[in-house]
Amino acid sequence: MNATNRFLPRFVFLIIFSTLLAAAAHLAPRALAQSPPATTPPALIPFNKGGKWGYSDVSKKLVILPQYDSAELFREGLAEVELQDKAGFIDPTGRVVVPLQYDEAQSFSQGLAAVSIRGKYGYIDKMGKIAIPLTYDDAKLFREGFAAVQRDKKWGFIDRTGRLITDLKYDGVDSFNEGLAIVKIGNMADSTEKCGFIDKSGKEVIPVKYFACNDFSEGLSHVRLPDASGAILDGFIDKSGAAILPLSKTYYLASDFQDGWAQVRNSYIDKTGKEVLSAAAYEDNGDFHDGLAQVVRGGKYGFIDKTGKLVIPIQFDNSGFCLVCDFSEGLAGIQVNKKYGFIDKTGTQVIPPKYDSALAFDQGLTYVQEGNAEGYVGRDGTEYFGPRD
Repeated sequence: MNATNRFLPRFVFLIIFSTLLAAAAHLAPRALAQSPPATTPPALIPFNKGGKWGYSDVSKKLVILPQYDSAELFREGLAEVELQDKAGFIDPTGRVVVPLQYDEAQSFSQGLAAVSIRGKYGYIDKMGKIAIPLTYDDAKLFREGFAAVQRDKKWGFIDRTGRLITDLKYDGVDSFNEGLAIVKIGNMADSTEKCGFIDKSGKEVIPVKYFACNDFSEGLSHVRLPDASGAILDGFIDKSGAAILPLSKTYYLASDFQDGWAQVRNSYIDKTGKEVLSAAAYEDNGDFHDGLAQVVRGGKYGFIDKTGKLVIPIQFDNSGFCLVCDFSEGLAGIQVNKKYGFIDKTGTQVIPPKYDSALAFDQGLTYVQEGNAEGYVGRDGTEYFGPRD
């Protein structure tokens, strides 16, 4: 809802999200490569038994015996595992392909994985060979052929050969998306941060002048810039930097465009700025995901479709902040009496609300905690974990 989907709390959300993840112990891989939507779990699923991790098939038959302190989903054919604070990679047979020798490892993305030893980061290939030396202070996943790297608190981008396409000169960056990447100069804490965009040659194609920027979505980016009086103005620009929906107070707290629509307060607009649907009958409303959007009334929420019809009645608890309550891979999280479960697009409960925390579905699985137990759950409710000893 507003706390997660609107523009203003974007930075606050990152802080809250990080706090939640830290509190949730094992609750998510540190960094994930994007995966295509899935409706069934992968062939091998991380399985938690007695606090140790291995892998099972979809029938819960153990294929790789529980022996690791943590185990991530397979991505690009390999899975990151950890034991005694060292990380490496295994293949689907359980063979250790990359020895568990790194202090930190991210999942493979575009054939490379970021790893670190004693605070220095670089990249390895799928044979475990160092592809890009460990000389950086931080490193992100490769996306669209490039990865963000940091040294001496300054960020830039490298290609898959390790060649810098920009100097390490930015105070912050986001990964490439739709061919452009957000770059930032200044400090958000003292309100000096400004942002713009670079292309894949490293050229600043949209000046670093905005108070805030969102990644491009469907060819448009939501940006913010105060006027001479200090009033906050929001608008949408295209990839040339041209204002498609000019800066004004109208688009304050607007969401990004999805399926041709963006949310602006209690309504939805198209790319011309025309209102295409009103949600004024509700106290609050969220973005459309998989064709449905949350609406809130009386402290409870349900879902409307793009005609405005209430297709899932208002009945679920609205905490004001929910990481999983939008539809993803055809399922949405619900909260009932502070417990999480999942519904399908008909509103049918497919996973009962009994978990203390949950993440959105990824590769047909959600990660949950229930008491001192934690692990993955499939779309049919199958639990790939047992009680902790």
